[in-house]
Amino acid sequence: MLDWCERNDGDELAFDVLVVSDVWYLNNEELQSLPVVSVGGPGVNALSANLGDQVPSAFVIENDLIVQVDLDFHDLRAVCWGMNHEATARSIDAFIDRYLESYLAEVAQRIERTG
Repeated sequence: MLDWCERNDGDELAFDVLVVSDVWYLNNEELQSLPVVSVGGPGVNALSANLGDQVPSAFVIENDLIVQVDLDFHDLRAVCWGMNHEATARSIDAFIDRYLESYLAEVAQRIERTG
């Protein structure tokens, strides 16, 4: 079990994951207060286009893919996209390999604090 999965009292921490469209997210104020990972480039994903200049780039392979995430995790919005389907899949892999553990740890800490 990963450390971020446990509450301070030793019980497992549980949270729901929602998969929603970009348009639904952008038109739902309640969703906008939650952590989000947007997948797909700004040309095909309105949420990615909206977040593109708001979320810093963390990992970039020029002319191929980009992972945007605040590495201090003050902002829990992230964007993963590439120049094509395969590059987008690699951007997701990069997010998982490099940032997901820390990202989820911060999400868990916020849940624990607001509990």
